[in-house]
Amino acid sequence: MILSLFKISLFAVKKTLNIRCRHRILKQSNQYISRNWRMVAEGIRMAQYLFCVFFIKELY
Repeated sequence: MILSLFKISLFAVKKTLNIRCRHRILKQSNQYISRNWRMVAEGIRMAQYLFCVFFIKELY
């Protein structure tokens, strides 16, 4: 079994995550608009927490 796991790890494909930084500049007021990535990260953490809470609640 160790050999089969080793063979699988040799042929693993590396994948990269492409993140595009999208931003806009309003020409009328010269404001720079971009996504607040810290707020997005907090929302993802909260969603994961709520998913775990509801999943555990269904188990009991």
